[in-house]
Amino acid sequence: MAATVGCHSSQPEPIEPAASHGAPHPTAVTARVSKDQELAALPVGIRVTHTPNPVKAQVRGRSGQHYTWLYETRVAAISEDVTITEFGALFRKLPLGNWELRTIYDRPFRPAEFADWYACPGALIHAGTACVDPSNYTGGDQRSEIETRWYFIGKTRSGQLVKGEEIVRGTP
Repeated sequence: MAATVGCHSSQPEPIEPAASHGAPHPTAVTARVSKDQELAALPVGIRVTHTPNPVKAQVRGRSGQHYTWLYETRVAAISEDVTITEFGALFRKLPLGNWELRTIYDRPFRPAEFADWYACPGALIHAGTACVDPSNYTGGDQRSEIETRWYFIGKTRSGQLVKGEEIVRGTP
C-alpha cells in the first residue's frame, strides 16, 4: 500500500515502500539503529495528541491519493521548553505490520518545517504550551484501517533529547 503522511505540502507525492527505492535488504544493514530503537531510548518530554482519533477516511482530499484521513495534531512541551529537532511519521497497515518511515519527502521533517506548519517560531515549544497543525493528514490508495505513528524529537535548554509520539488510527 502506498501512503503519504504530511502536513502542509501543496503537492504531496505518493511514497512507495522503501524496497522500491533500492534500499538494501533489511538483514544487510545490521549496525543501523531503527527509528523504533532510537525512539525507545529517549525519555518522554513532549505530549502529542490527534483530533479526531480515530478518524474516518475521506475520498480524495489534500493528500492527493484516493483516500485522506484529516486530523489536527497538537504538540506540547510537558515540563520544560523544547526545540523540535526532527519529526516524522511511521506508518503501518493493519494487522500489525512493521513501522516504516513514510513522509511526503521520504525523510524526517526538519525544524523549519515544524516552525512553519505548526505556527511555532524557531520550532521552540514553551513549557505548558502547545503548537498545532490543524490540517495534518495521512493519505492512502486503499480505504482500510491504518495506523500512523507521529513522533517528535526535541532538545531541552539543558541539551537533553526528549521525545513525544502518538498513533492516529484511520478507519474506512
